[in-house]
Amino acid sequence: GMGGKIDSDKIQQANARLKAYEEMVIPMTPEERGNPDLLTPGAKGANTRIKRIAEESGKTVQDVQSFIGEFYMMRQVMTRVTNGEDMGAVQKDVRKQAMEMAQGKFPTKPKKPSLKKQLKKKKPSKAAGGFGSA
Repeated sequence: GMGGKIDSDKIQQANARLKAYEEMVIPMTPEERGNPDLLTPGAKGANTRIKRIAEESGKTVQDVQSFIGEFYMMRQVMTRVTNGEDMGAVQKDVRKQAMEMAQGKFPTKPKKPSLKKQLKKKKPSKAAGGFGSA
C-alpha cells in the first residue's frame, strides 16, 4: 500500500510534469490534438509540427518528442490492459520500450499486429486516442 501518504516532493514533481505537458498541448492545433499520429516520426510534416510546438511552448524538440513517446507508451499500456493482457507483462514491455526510447528509438505501434485488427473492429469512442481535443 501507499501508507496513507504521498511524499509532497512527488506531488510537486507530478504537478510540474503536468504543467509542462499542458504547455506542450496548448500550441497543438485541434487536428494534432485529435490525431497524435501526425506527430510521429515518418508522418508528413511531423518535424515541422514538433519544432513549432517546441518553440511556442518554450520547450525543446527533445521535450516534445519525449512527451509524445510517453503518450504513445501510456496509450499502448491502456489498450493492452483493457484487452485483458497481464499488467506485469505489459509493464515489462514498457520498461524495455523506455530503454529503447532512451537510445533514440521511438515506439509508436503495438508489437502485435492482431491488436491493430482488434482495435479496428471496435467502434472508436469520442475520447479515444487524442490529447483531449476541444
